[in-house]
Amino acid sequence: MPKVSIVIPIYNTEEYLRGCLDSVVNQTLRDIEIILVDDGSTDGSADICREYAAKDSRIIFFTQENAGAASARRAGTKVATGKYIGFVDSDDFIEEDMYETLLSYLNDCDLVTSAIQKEDGAVWKDNLAPGQYRSLDEMQYIIDNMLVIGNSIKRGITCSMVSKVFLTDLARLAFENVNLQLHSGEDFDFIFRYVLLCKSICITNICKYHYRKRENSRSHYVNHAYMANVSDLYLSLRKVFIGHNCEKRLLEQLQMLMTRTMIETIPVRMEFAWKAKMIQYISPLFNKLKEKKVALYGAGLIGKDFYLHMVRMGQEPVMWVDKQYESYQEEYPVFPVEALQRTEYEVLLIAVKKQELAEKIKQELMAIGIEQEKIQWEEPIKVM
Repeated sequence: MPKVSIVIPIYNTEEYLRGCLDSVVNQTLRDIEIILVDDGSTDGSADICREYAAKDSRIIFFTQENAGAASARRAGTKVATGKYIGFVDSDDFIEEDMYETLLSYLNDCDLVTSAIQKEDGAVWKDNLAPGQYRSLDEMQYIIDNMLVIGNSIKRGITCSMVSKVFLTDLARLAFENVNLQLHSGEDFDFIFRYVLLCKSICITNICKYHYRKRENSRSHYVNHAYMANVSDLYLSLRKVFIGHNCEKRLLEQLQMLMTRTMIETIPVRMEFAWKAKMIQYISPLFNKLKEKKVALYGAGLIGKDFYLHMVRMGQEPVMWVDKQYESYQEEYPVFPVEALQRTEYEVLLIAVKKQELAEKIKQELMAIGIEQEKIQWEEPIKVM
């Protein structure tokens, strides 16, 4: 019996699939089973899978009619023979020692977690402290904070399945009632069902998984029915939490998470006009700048909120700039930083969250001749 079964759901990822499969078959942990589930691909993905299966006896390959990632993962889990199970998305890749490293931390726990490296260098990791959680009190802490830590906006355990190792038998149980009709958030539905089955968990900040963001992937496409999907996810998890001895706290976390999703995610996935966006951040400097000619630097989350607030208050900035202006111009009136040299303004407001980044930007602006006295930043206020 192999130690770990690795399930890879596949749907039209021909461009990335070889890189993914190479990273899995070359794992330093050799005692693995690799289960490839083609979810009705219409490109050359299935042929690539057959090619790899012919060369490596550890690979099991089968196809199914297109039914979504959750269905493909569950189908793979049903045939898995390893004591433990992991999941990899077919457009991503993993480091060669990922599973050997995670198993070294598992130490008979029911779940071990790790972090994910994104293409832009950002790391997505759990916000709970690394370590093993085994006692009743420790597992109670996990349950009380797994979706949302306290009253914060931080998630306790990341909802991604791909950065974790599970017990195969428990994974089958968790999959039994997962809503297979979800086209987004199916990871949520599985992960939090699974955690409630655990008696021990190991949290780590190990980062061996590399995530690629594809614009045409199922998790990023525009979906005008996305609100219905969020409702289905809420009802699916609510059914699990009702009757649990921690029902009150679980439902509280779920409601906080759904509220955040409605504010932050639904407008993006349903392609709402940016002017309809809910504002989360404002600057404490706004009142002081009412009668000033203000230029705005930064078009990320904070910058968009600042700009929208200023427009709604009748204080539209005289210029809005960003180094990555080209990626925003189709939807927002953002210009290159050099446009400041052709603009008359009294204050240049930096729209970023962290002081360290604001200081770095300030130095860059001063280096191109912007007067220090004109550059202003204060930590944004979260209003939503």
